[in-house]
Amino acid sequence: MAMTTVWDMQRQGLYPKFFKITTRSAGLYEDEHDRVIKLRALGAPDVQIKSLVSRIHQERIDAGNKLLADLS
Repeated sequence: MAMTTVWDMQRQGLYPKFFKITTRSAGLYEDEHDRVIKLRALGAPDVQIKSLVSRIHQERIDAGNKLLADLS
């Protein structure tokens, strides 16, 4: 996918947002990309894809909170 397509999809809530890796780079987990693309390939409606993307973002938060708790 072209980056402009990815950015448009992110703005619409149809693709996971990138997270910062360094000050000059960002990325996302491969499985997040795969989950969204598989759902799109199945012909899922946008509302279902938006729900998945929201779930992905929440999973990131939950994983981060768990990691921080484990480090304390």
